[in-house]
Amino acid sequence: MSPAYLTLSDEGIVGAMQVIDSKAQFTPVHIISNDETGIWVTGLPEKVELITVGQEYVKSGQPVIAVPADKLTTADASGE
Repeated sequence: MSPAYLTLSDEGIVGAMQVIDSKAQFTPVHIISNDETGIWVTGLPEKVELITVGQEYVKSGQPVIAVPADKLTTADASGE
């Protein structure tokens, strides 16, 4: 995955924001490797719906409306 998808908790723990039951959920991860394609992490389920745009702006438990990446527009990403 891209390291840009990671975020820090208020306690400084590295993790990723995922969507569970239409709510944001912080999940701690451990970086185990990196290469030219990105980073490899442990701690996430095998199938996960990651928040990849705006993950720094949501808190665990906050309701979110997930938009699949292939449906995301430039206006969605900029908040317009």
